[in-house]
Amino acid sequence: MQQTKVAELEAEREEQHLQATVRKPADAQAYQQVTLAKAERDSRVSQAEAKKSEVELDASAQAQKVKLAAGAEAERVRLQASAEAEHVKLEAEARSQSLRQVGDAEASATQAKGLAEGEAVRARAWPPPRPPRPAPTPWPRTRTPSSASSWPRTRRPSSRPRPSPSATSTR
Repeated sequence: MQQTKVAELEAEREEQHLQATVRKPADAQAYQQVTLAKAERDSRVSQAEAKKSEVELDASAQAQKVKLAAGAEAERVRLQASAEAEHVKLEAEARSQSLRQVGDAEASATQAKGLAEGEAVRARAWPPPRPPRPAPTPWPRTRTPSSASSWPRTRRPSSRPRPSPSATSTR
């Protein structure tokens, strides 16, 4: 029994020696590798997240830059269109005023010409125009149209002398 005990003790010592020289260093090395792998993985994840944040910030900055540039361009176009519209408006007003002045001048010239022609016609006209006749009034009819001696009445000759054709041509 003593030999069994010695064998057991020897086996236990051998187990402890194996434990101390092989298993513990292997476990320690495995633990070290797992820890290093986890650390490396965490490092890569952190780097990827940092890169992601950097890309997002860069994209946001670019988007803001593009948005500001587009806003500035839109404002420039709006101001340019406004200035061009004002220019067109002023040009149209100037053209309108010019045409109005030309039209007024032509109207005045035409009016003056018409008045002069009217004066010339009045100066040439002989005899001077008569005042308008009053509306005819019905005569008291005592005679019937059957009496042919006095129906229809003829016009009496004018007591005013007629001008000669040579008198109208000299004027």
